[in-house]
Amino acid sequence: MTLHQVVPPARQNVRSLALDFSWWIWFVATGALLFLDFIRTLPVIVFMAGSLIYVLARPGLAIKAIFSTWVPWIYAIFAALSVLWSQFPDWTLRASIQYIFSTGAFLVMAHALPAKSFLTVFLSALLVADAASLANPAMAWNTQGLAMIGIFGSKNSFGLVQAFLIQFSVWVLLDRSQPRLLRGLAAIGVVGGAFLITAAIAVGAIAALLGALACAFLAFNLGRFPPRSRIIILCGAVLSLRYCPASLLCLATNSSRQACSSPERVPPCRTEPRFGT
Repeated sequence: MTLHQVVPPARQNVRSLALDFSWWIWFVATGALLFLDFIRTLPVIVFMAGSLIYVLARPGLAIKAIFSTWVPWIYAIFAALSVLWSQFPDWTLRASIQYIFSTGAFLVMAHALPAKSFLTVFLSALLVADAASLANPAMAWNTQGLAMIGIFGSKNSFGLVQAFLIQFSVWVLLDRSQPRLLRGLAAIGVVGGAFLITAAIAVGAIAALLGALACAFLAFNLGRFPPRSRIIILCGAVLSLRYCPASLLCLATNSSRQACSSPERVPPCRTEPRFGT
């Protein structure tokens, strides 16, 4: 049972958009983490404060969520044990504590939000982060370079965020039960994310995005085919996903290298971020 089912929202329907406590608290908490490369300490404080507020508000749900599965805690235990052989045990201890806290917080979030709200929380948070990337011209484009880095410090991180944005946007856009306002934001996310991931020259993120969308669409539609043909379709999809993204990656990498080595481009091509140096 989620918080949506336990507590009716205080305010309902601003143009069909439900504004309840759980949605807002996790939107603020997760959205803050997207600014970690731009602002170091404040996003962590906001994330921890938001998570603790929710846990204190719904302790029963939080405890049930934390102990609902043991698989994520395997990695947390290994992270804690790595302090014993780490060359920098103080740093490792701090990182393991952060990892354990984040694991518990996101388990609570996954149980607190229905799948539809989970998608819209991340969609909205990613759109805010992209708006912040475009708002400051100094952060929008890499100095004397070709790749866009936004507030994320590197083109690869920026491209990965756009890949996530496009995936969340696609599923919200295809869900006809979502409010029109959110589906409109999803359409903006698809178009804007496609433009920004291209501006980041994040070829690896593009290849991963195409593969993830293909796997998802195949999983949702495989049941429509006869049982005997499913194994053939599945094998063909696996082979396609194995070689098509790799070919795209090699082709785009070669094109990028040729562009960077062009003598007509002054100053020389530079794809590494200079923010923070």
